[in-house]
Amino acid sequence: YKGNKMAIKLSKVTRLKTEAVPLELKDLDGELLQDENGEKVVAWLYGRASKAQRDYEDKGLAKSLDKMKKSKGNQAAMADGVTVESIRDNGLDHPVAMTAKITGLETEDGKPYDNEKAIRSLYEDEGLAYIKDQVVAFLNDDKNFI
Repeated sequence: YKGNKMAIKLSKVTRLKTEAVPLELKDLDGELLQDENGEKVVAWLYGRASKAQRDYEDKGLAKSLDKMKKSKGNQAAMADGVTVESIRDNGLDHPVAMTAKITGLETEDGKPYDNEKAIRSLYEDEGLAYIKDQVVAFLNDDKNFI
């Protein structure tokens, strides 16, 4: 650029965090969820600047590319294996992939929510949809990852 125009240095621009950040979960009444000891229930979430986001995107792209190669341009073949259930599962893939763990909450058999299977089962539970809804809303706002 030319002249006396001021420019901001890239190092001064706010960057999104790459590590997991906390979301304090609330119940249906808007009260913080807490365990028996008063510890808050916290979902630890990765934002779009994270490696978890990149891995999620890469997995989806690889899956799409593989399907395109196998179908050889045949649209009917592209739809093979697509079911209502698989579409619903795909809708959970992003929040599951972006959740590192949920602290202060455990499964009925006392196991932590610190793996994909447990987290997916929580988000699949329609009776607890408000938990998944909070996670999705949080993930969709970059300001949460500053």
